[in-house]
Amino acid sequence: MAGPAHLVVEIVSPGSVQRDRGEKFREYEQGGVDEYWIIDPQREEALFYVRDDGGLYRAQSLVEGAYTSTVLPRLQLTVNTLWEETLPTITQIMQSVNAMLA
Repeated sequence: MAGPAHLVVEIVSPGSVQRDRGEKFREYEQGGVDEYWIIDPQREEALFYVRDDGGLYRAQSLVEGAYTSTVLPRLQLTVNTLWEETLPTITQIMQSVNAMLA
C-alpha cells in the first residue's frame, strides 16, 4: 500500500488497551489515517475519529445508534449489534450489505 490507509478499525484486546487507545491513536493521526475506529468489546464501547483540516482526530457521534463512515459513506455500523449475544444470521448480514449498496 502506498501512503496511509483511509480507514483503520482496531479491535481492542485486553493486552492492547494502552497501545490501541494511546500509541496507535497518535501514530495513525500523525501518519495521515483519515478515519480511526476503536472497538472495545470488553467495555462494549465503539469510538470513531475523523481527521480535521488541521490533521487532528475529532470524535464523531452516532446517529440513531449507528455510525456512517466518512471515507466509505455507504458503510454504516449499528453499534449495538456488536454487543448482542446472538450474532446476526448470514441472511440478515446480506440484507444489511444490500441496503448499504442500494
